[in-house]
Amino acid sequence: MKDYPLNRWMRSWAVNFHAPFVLSQLVLVDMIARRSGAIVNISSGAAIGPGRGPYRDPTVGARGGTCYGAEKAALERFTQGLAAEVYQHGISVTCATQPFEKISGRVTYSQQILKEFGWITEGRGRGVETRGSGYSET
Repeated sequence: MKDYPLNRWMRSWAVNFHAPFVLSQLVLVDMIARRSGAIVNISSGAAIGPGRGPYRDPTVGARGGTCYGAEKAALERFTQGLAAEVYQHGISVTCATQPFEKISGRVTYSQQILKEFGWITEGRGRGVETRGSGYSET
């Protein structure tokens, strides 16, 4: 992290976190007026932190990078916060598509949702073989 260029950090946050915020603001005006709509954000298993320290193993935390993992964790939290704010307007904010009453605020992972919808029979990875982040556990 000490050698990570600041301009790269800022660009990455602009794309992976600030863009979903700005785009959400732009579409919410019309969605609130219509009292319907769906915002779908894309997260990653990188949102899952390395767990409790101490960190003696140099491979711990190397799963997605500090910057990308922090962005995806923030995006998951943003998704749930925004879902709570706009639920009363009939708008779904999530990482899957179903009726908003069923999934608004839900955070899920690709293999988990594909298996749940029956699009694959055997899932692997985050959400299927291992737990999701603390945000996706509720």
